[in-house]
Amino acid sequence: MRTRTLWMTAACAVILSLATGLWWHSTAEDAAAISAELIAAATPAGPSGAANAGAPFATAAPPPPQQPARQDIMASDEATLGAQQRYQYTLTHLRDVLAEAQAAPGNLQAFFSQLAQYCDSATSCQALLAAVLAGYPDPAFAEMVARIQERMPAYEAAMQSTVMSMSEPPAQRFNTLQALREQMLGREEAELMYGQEAAWARYRLGYGELMASAGQMPPDTRQQALNDLRQQHFGEYAEALRDVEGSRGAYEHALALQLTGVTSEAERQRITQSLRQQYFTDEQIQAMNQRDQQLAAQAEQLAAYQAAVAALDAEFGALQETLPATQWQSQYQARLSALRAMHFSAGESDR
Repeated sequence: MRTRTLWMTAACAVILSLATGLWWHSTAEDAAAISAELIAAATPAGPSGAANAGAPFATAAPPPPQQPARQDIMASDEATLGAQQRYQYTLTHLRDVLAEAQAAPGNLQAFFSQLAQYCDSATSCQALLAAVLAGYPDPAFAEMVARIQERMPAYEAAMQSTVMSMSEPPAQRFNTLQALREQMLGREEAELMYGQEAAWARYRLGYGELMASAGQMPPDTRQQALNDLRQQHFGEYAEALRDVEGSRGAYEHALALQLTGVTSEAERQRITQSLRQQYFTDEQIQAMNQRDQQLAAQAEQLAAYQAAVAALDAEFGALQETLPATQWQSQYQARLSALRAMHFSAGESDR
C-alpha cells in the first residue's frame, strides 16, 4: 500500500545501508547505558593529573602509565563520532517515517516495521522509540504512538491465544480480528495502526459478495457497482489503496466481474479488449495479446498430445493380453516417446 507496505513501508536507502553496523546493537539495553558507553569511548584512558601527584619529597616517582598512540586516540574519536552521527541520522529518518505515517494514516505498522530494523530487543526498541518521540513536533500524536507500543505485547499475546476456525466465514473471522484490535489497542489506535489493512479487507469481502450476485446484474451496471464498492470502503485511504490494487488488480477485478455468465468466446474477447484499453497502454496491450496467443497455442498443443496419448492407451490396452509384459512395456514406451517428440520440442518433452 502507499506508504508502502504489506505492508506499506517508507525506505531511506542511506540510513538502511547503515543498519547492520549501528552502535546500539551493543550489549547496552537502554539510553543511559548507551550514553555512558559513548562517554567512556570519548574519554582518554588513564588517571587524571591530580591522581598522578606524588609526595613532594618522593625520591622515585612511579613511571607514568603508558598512553595510547595518537593514531589510536584519533581512530577511537572518529568511531565515536561516526556512531553518534549514525544515531542522529536514524532518529531523523524515523521521525520522517513517522511524519509520513501521520500524514497518510492507517498504516502505522509500517513505521514500527522500520523501527524494528534498528533495534534488536524490546528494551532497545523502547529506548529508541522514546528518543524518536522526544523530538517529535506533535506531542499528542507522539503520545498515541507510545501508547500503541505499550499495548502491542498484550495484543499480540491475545492474538496468539485466539482460535478461529477456517470453517467460519471470512467476514466473521475478520470481524473477530478487528474487535480484538479495538479491544486491546483502542479504537482510534487500531484505526491508526491497521486502518488501511482493514479497509482493504472490507473491500475484498465486498467484492466477493458482488461476484456472487453478478450473474443477476445487468452487465452495464456491474462496473458502476465495483466503483461504488471502492468508494464505500476505500474512504480516506483511497489513494493508498488504489496504489495497492494497481492497474493490474483493478483490471482483473473488473474483468472477472464482466465475464461472469458470458459464454460466447467472441463476447469474452470483446469485453477483454475493451477493458484492456481502459487500464493499459498500447505497448502493454500488445504484450498481453501476444502472451494470450502463446498460451492458446500451448493449450492446443497439449490437447493434441493428450488426445494422442489417449488413443495410444486404447490401442495398447487391447494388446496387453496378447504380448509378453516386457515386450508390451518396451513398445509402449517407444511409442510414447515418439508422441512426445512429435508434439513437443526436446526441452518440453523432458519436462
